[in-house]
Amino acid sequence: MFISKPHDGEKSLRKRLQVPVGVTDGNIRSQMPAQHQLFFTNLSYFILSSLDEQGRPWATIVTGKPGFCHVLSRNHLAIHTTPIPSDPLIHNMQSGEKINGTRMVAGLGIDFSNRRRNKVLGRVSNQCFECNEEKDDVLNILIDTEESVGNCPKYITIRELTHHVASPVSTSKLDSGILPEDCLSTIWGASTVFIATKHTSSTSSHMGVNHRGGPPGFLRVSLDRSTVYLPDYSGNRFYQSLGNIETDPVAGLCIVDFGTGNVLWLTGTAKNLFSEEAQAVLSASYNIITEIKVTGWVYVKDGLTLRSKDIEYSPYNPALAYLAHELSARKIQQTPSIIATLSSIKKITPTISTFRFTTSGSISIKNGQFAILDFSQEFTTKYQHMNDASPKSLNDDYTRSWTISSSSSGKSFDITVRKIDGGKVSEYLHTCSSLRVPLKGIGGDFIYKGNDSLFIAGGIGITPVVAMQKDFDNQKKNHLLFSLREGDEGLLDCIDKDKFASVKIFISRKNQGRLLKEDVEKILQENKNLDVYVCGPATFMKVVLTWLQEIGFSQNVYTEEFTY
Repeated sequence: MFISKPHDGEKSLRKRLQVPVGVTDGNIRSQMPAQHQLFFTNLSYFILSSLDEQGRPWATIVTGKPGFCHVLSRNHLAIHTTPIPSDPLIHNMQSGEKINGTRMVAGLGIDFSNRRRNKVLGRVSNQCFECNEEKDDVLNILIDTEESVGNCPKYITIRELTHHVASPVSTSKLDSGILPEDCLSTIWGASTVFIATKHTSSTSSHMGVNHRGGPPGFLRVSLDRSTVYLPDYSGNRFYQSLGNIETDPVAGLCIVDFGTGNVLWLTGTAKNLFSEEAQAVLSASYNIITEIKVTGWVYVKDGLTLRSKDIEYSPYNPALAYLAHELSARKIQQTPSIIATLSSIKKITPTISTFRFTTSGSISIKNGQFAILDFSQEFTTKYQHMNDASPKSLNDDYTRSWTISSSSSGKSFDITVRKIDGGKVSEYLHTCSSLRVPLKGIGGDFIYKGNDSLFIAGGIGITPVVAMQKDFDNQKKNHLLFSLREGDEGLLDCIDKDKFASVKIFISRKNQGRLLKEDVEKILQENKNLDVYVCGPATFMKVVLTWLQEIGFSQNVYTEEFTY
C-alpha cells in the first residue's frame, strides 16, 4: 500500500522550492516490500536514529553478521547488535524521550558495494539489553515499521568493507557546543554522513534518518568549531529530512572514517538556510544549506568493526564549496558587486581563445591568480533526478575559474580558455560576441616567489606561466618544460623565451616527442635549489608530481589549484 502524507514542514519546503504536487506519490509504502526485506537481511551494517532524554536526535551505525537485521513480517524488523561503546544509542534506548508512550526510531539500509539504499521508520515495540562474553552491551530491538521508501544511488561512495577487530577509545561531552579539534580530520575526510531528524505534532510524529554524501570535505565546520554546515545537493525532492527540520529544528549527524574506524556523533539545533542566505555562507550557489549548532558530541577512535579498502567516489559529486574564512585563508578576494564585460576576443588556436574583460570597479591581481566568473544568469536549468551521461550537471551552478593570463590598470583582465566538447560554459563562451557576468572573486597563491625556478606546464596550463613571466628578474635562472598537443602550437607565441634560461617544447604526435621524467630529472640535477611550479590538466599534474616524488624532490613544489 502506498501512502503520501507530507506534513506541514515538507509541504512548505516543496512549495518554496516549486516542487510539483504529488511528487512522492507511489514511492512511500506503509509496509516493507519483499525486496526491502531481503535487502535488510543481507546487510552487515545498518543506520539507526534515536532520541535522547532531551529530545535531541542522534544517528548511528550498528554492525553484525548478515542476518543481524531480521525481518519478521512486512511491518516488523528485529535487530540484534553490539553497539560501539559510548554510542548514544545505548543510552537512548534506555532513557530516551518517548512520544505518545513509545520510542520513535528510523532505519536506513545502505549497501556500499552497489549504492542501493532503503529507509524505514517506526516505533520500538520491544527492546532488551544483555551482556556477551566480553561484557559488551548487546541490544535487541523490535521495530514496528510504519513507512518504507527506496532512495536513489546519488552521492554514495562505493566501498569494499571488511571486518576489523576494534579497540575503541572514547571521549564525549553531551552538553558541549564546541567540537574537539582532534575530530576535524574525521569531518574533513568524510564523503559519507548520516543525518537524524524528527517531526512531532498532535496528529503524527516520527523520526527520520538518511545518507548524505559528496566529495571528501563537503561537510564544513565554523572557525570556532561550534557549527557544522551541510550542503543540500539535488535529490529526489521529497525533502523529508529538511522538512522535519522546518517543524522541529534539531538534527544529529554520525560521521564515520571507514579507513581508521573513528566515529563522531554530534547533535544540535538545526536551521535550513535558503538562496542568498545560503550563498553568503558557502561559496557555491546552493539553494539550501543546513546549519547545525552543536549542543553535544561523542567521539570514539577505532570504534567501528569495519574497514574500507578500495573506494570509488560518486560521479554525481559536485566540487567542494568553502566558508568565507576558508576563502580568505586560500587567498580568495571576493568581489560581489563587480561586473565583468567582454570587450575583445583573440583566437589563439581553433579551440583556444583569449577573452578580455573590463570590470565595473578596480580589482587587484597578482600574476598567476585566477578569476571566478558567474555564468548562472546565462543558463536556464531544469530539475533532473538522474543523468548518468552528465552527472555533474545536476548541481552545476555555472561558476567557473580560469587563470588570468594578463591584466592591466586594475580594471581589465584576460583569460585564455579552451573550448571543451560537452563543456557547457566553455562552449557558450566561445560563441559570445558580447557578455556581462558577475566577477565573484580573484584568488590563488600560485604566484612567482622570485627564486630560480623550473616551470612544468601542460597544454592550456601554460597560462599562469604566461602571466608570471612578467615578474621574472633577468638575474634569475628560470627554466620551462612545456608539453602540448599537436594543434596547440599557437600557445607558443605567448611565451617570451628571452625570459628563460632554457625552454624545451614537447609536442605530442610530432618529432619533438613527449615530456619524460628524465627531462625533469636532468634539469633538477644540473640546477640546484630550484623552486618547481607544476600547472596543467589534473592528470598531467598528477603524473609530474609522481615523477618528482620518485626523483626525491619534494620541497618548494607549487601546483595550480582552483578552490572556490
